[in-house]
Amino acid sequence: MADSCKKQVVPAVTTSSVSDITGTSAVCGGTVTSQGSGDINERGICWSTASTPTIADYKSVSDADSVVFSDKLSDLSIATTYYVRAYATNKAGTGYGEIRSFTTFLADHDGNIYTTVTIGLQTWIVENLKTTKFNDGTAIPPAPAVTDWNNMKTPAFCWYNNDSQTYKPVYGALYNWYSVNSGKLCPAGWHVPSYSEWTALNNYLAEKGFGYGGSGDDTGKSLAAASLWLTSSEPGSVGNDLSGNNKTGFAGMPGGMFIEGRFYVLGETGGWWSSTVISGSSAAWSKQLNYSGTNFTDIAYFNHCSLSVRCLKD
Repeated sequence: MADSCKKQVVPAVTTSSVSDITGTSAVCGGTVTSQGSGDINERGICWSTASTPTIADYKSVSDADSVVFSDKLSDLSIATTYYVRAYATNKAGTGYGEIRSFTTFLADHDGNIYTTVTIGLQTWIVENLKTTKFNDGTAIPPAPAVTDWNNMKTPAFCWYNNDSQTYKPVYGALYNWYSVNSGKLCPAGWHVPSYSEWTALNNYLAEKGFGYGGSGDDTGKSLAAASLWLTSSEPGSVGNDLSGNNKTGFAGMPGGMFIEGRFYVLGETGGWWSSTVISGSSAAWSKQLNYSGTNFTDIAYFNHCSLSVRCLKD
């Protein structure tokens, strides 16, 4: 009778720091500081995108029957903030540790990690895409395996001068438009922008005074990175006074192109595909920055040409 009148106490737990964060996983654990009223029958970690996770959300049950335990959170979404805490359960109920938060990296299927910038209502990946795989894990054929690049009508990619060690870290890869048209080039939850989405970006910048001198639609400098462009004497151009570039944080790089079987204009031009094909043709729209120009220019390229790619959040 006396035991039945005792207050039942849930276990006491602390939550460890989150570690080994990737685009889709992380590691966390906890320490049982008191087992409360009775033996612990389950311990682990629980998590959610809501700020107060419980075992009714996602959880990982630890196999370790010990005071200190650790588990892996898997199948997470990229570039997403999660809340996690340790828990332990006995006959009295479940006790929880402190809530910790972390954000998964934005990563492609190769594990390349990207940063982002929000401009108006749009969120962009800051770096040029570097992946050699579609977001379903399928390999994108490399250019050296292609015998007739100009007549291709299937996805392919290359590195500038076929030199990934030199050019991949800074400039990313160059993709033909058929890679874009797959719908699987960007990480899940992201996409190659349409022509209208590129136009919306430029219009927003013009409206908000990002044109040269604070007005107009000559927004090139505000989108261009502050290094690696050739210099120009033209006032307001991308290559004139690089310290005045990149007011938006977009950091457009002069990654060059692969057109008609040759690489060219590295340091002079950055070109980025849109997902919009020109009706009745074998060409699609792109946007372009040039070191001697002031505008973010519309230009069409044949679909077999290879340009840089930026991704926009869905």
